This record gives sequence, structure tokens and C-alpha cells, in this order.
Amino acid sequence: MYSVLLNSDEIVHFELLQANQTGSSNAMELEGAKRCFLFLQSVGLSVATFVSDLHRGIAKWIRKFQPKTTHFFDIGHFARSVNKK
Repeated sequence: MYSVLLNSDEIVHFELLQANQTGSSNAMELEGAKRCFLFLQSVGLSVATFVSDLHRGIAKWIRKFQPKTTHFFDIGHFARSVNKK
């Protein structure tokens, strides 16, 4: 499940996908993010800041197709990856 929250922690939209819809769980996460962006844009909202886990595909997609959006990695996911290394 991919969800979009406002600063006030209110769920604005969510997408529920299964890995067999996209071919893999890695592709599923990127597709969920894309669908959330497309929904928000379809109702006239823009995404100024987006926070995700360390998914490199999402980071690349945002850089390429959402240049007005600032992308950050979730500090919890980042800390766990540093801790593992």
C-alpha cells in the first residue's frame, strides 16, 4: 500500500497494489508512487515535497518526471541502512 499524507497526518489518497500486477515488489512500489502523484495532479494538487524509503527507482522517477518536487529519504529507513553497513 502506498499512501499520501498531509502535514497534519491526514490520508489524502492511497493505492493498494499486488506484486503480480507489476511483475515484482520493487516495481510495485514505484507504480504505487506514480499512481499517487497522478491522482493528486488530476485533482489539481501539486507535490512540493515527497518523502519515501530508500527506493532508488522512485528517486530517479521524481528527478526525471517531477522536477518541481523535492524528494527526501525517510530518516528511519536511512538510519537502518547505515546501521546495517
